[in-house]
Amino acid sequence: MNKKEKQLYDAILFCSFSSSLSPFPELRQALVEQAERILSDDHFPDFCADLSKLISHYLLTYGDQLPDQVKHLHRLVMRETLQQRGRAD
Repeated sequence: MNKKEKQLYDAILFCSFSSSLSPFPELRQALVEQAERILSDDHFPDFCADLSKLISHYLLTYGDQLPDQVKHLHRLVMRETLQQRGRAD
């Protein structure tokens, strides 16, 4: 696992085990599954795009009800997704 993958993995774990995520058990479970996925050496650009899509869905559905950790994780993964797209161009 490289530095960026480790940073994202740590952010996912921090977010998923935050007590402020208790009202959103389905999001918590999805994040735990994503943490397991990043450990499986999945294709990192695809992983970032899928994680971004997952979090975006919850942001659109719950908006300001979501804790700041989720919003921070979304910014982190969006930045990485955009960087990956820039490399593909």
